[in-house]
This record gives sequence, C-alpha cells and structure tokens, in this order.
Amino acid sequence: MTVFLRIGFFVVWITSVLYANAQYPRFYGYNSENGLPSNEVYSVVQDDRGFVWIGSDAGLCKFDGVHYSSYKCATQRSKSITGLILSSSGTIYCYNFQAQIFFLENDTLKELKPTITIGSISSISSDNFGNVIFSHDYGVALYNEKTRKWDPMTEVVGYLPKSKMATKTIIGSHLLHPLFVSADGLYELSPSRAKLLFANDFIGRVSPGLLLLEWYQGVPWIFSREEGRILTLEDNALNEWDDPKLKD
Repeated sequence: MTVFLRIGFFVVWITSVLYANAQYPRFYGYNSENGLPSNEVYSVVQDDRGFVWIGSDAGLCKFDGVHYSSYKCATQRSKSITGLILSSSGTIYCYNFQAQIFFLENDTLKELKPTITIGSISSISSDNFGNVIFSHDYGVALYNEKTRKWDPMTEVVGYLPKSKMATKTIIGSHLLHPLFVSADGLYELSPSRAKLLFANDFIGRVSPGLLLLEWYQGVPWIFSREEGRILTLEDNALNEWDDPKLKD
C-alpha cells in the first residue's frame, strides 16, 4: 500500500508542478519505456536541489527531469534499494534487502556499516537532532551524523514471543520526537530514551509488521492491515477514524 501511495503522490506532484497553470493538465507516466530502470519502484524522495531519487528492484537512480542516472556501491550485495529518506543534514540514506545501509556523499553511493548488531531493516527515519533512526529485527537503533556513533537503544529491545521483530514501522521526517510502534505499544523517541505513549492494546494484539504509521498534515495516522482500523493521534489521545470509503 505504501509503495503505491508514494508513487501516486510522486505522479501528482510532478503533474502539479509542471502544469499548475494549465486548464487541462496532462499526465505523463515514468516507466521503463522512457528511461526508468525498472517499473518495480519501492521508494521515492526529492533532495534539496530538486533531484528525484528512486529506489527499485534495479537499484538506485536519480532523475533530473530529463535523464535517469544509476548508482551502485562497490560493496553492494543486491541490486534492490528501498527506504529512501532525506536526513536533517540533507543526506540521502537507503538500504537493501540484505540489511546493508547506504548513503550518498559527493554524488557517490557509499555503505554505512553499523558498529552494533542489527537485524533485517524495516524502515529508516530521521529527527531534528541529527539522528538517523533504523527500525530493525531487534528494536530501534540511532546513528548520529555529527558524532558518527551508534546507539542500540537497548531500552526498547523487547520482542514478540514467536518473532524477533521488535518494531516494524516508524515515522520522523525531521520530527522533534519521532514515533514508532513496537510489540509493547506506541512510543515517542528522544535522543536519550523512548517514552511509551500507549500500551499495545490500543489497536489489538497484532504484530507491528501489520501496522502502518504515516504522517499527514501534522497528524500521525495508524493503519491496521489485519483489523481494518484507522487511528489518529491528536491532543495526546488516540481517536478512531471511521470512514467507510477510506477503509474500502
């Protein structure tokens, strides 16, 4: 669902920018027929210079509005790239399905090797403190761009009895205090600790992997794939969102 939403937003953004003043906007498809390395796109992000970066099963590429340029790291063990984010420093981070982390420096894709143990990565986010936040099998890990040090956040390593998955979904995008969902519940993350906001019964005892946490118009949204429930976090309370059309 997330992939298709992001692709949809990307298409709408391209259209609105190029044809904002047109009475009848035209639509263009960006695919392998006009230069995109693959039609199987996992992640899209735009950098501070206006370039659009695309992660797909064919790897990482940059779109300058006319041409596509492909990027590969010398130590990269698999092509597929996902989880693209722009950190507070303006650096692009991403990862592949072999749990390798990459970042762009001087227009070159480089590998970032953790100094702590992390499992399979499920998402990357960032905050305003210069931290890049990784959600992985054993919990949440922080990498500080200024000190280049890793924090394993051992305070939140609790996991499900039948799975190592401690958290599956997280949002940040330069938030002061990013949020994530673990097996214990909904947490607010700060540089020094994680604060439990709501226990795991707030949406039923489901795996964090079945929850989707998104940010829209200044409000966190939680979607339960298994139960079909939608919650919003406003005024320090979780509120049920009941919209039959949205649920369909």
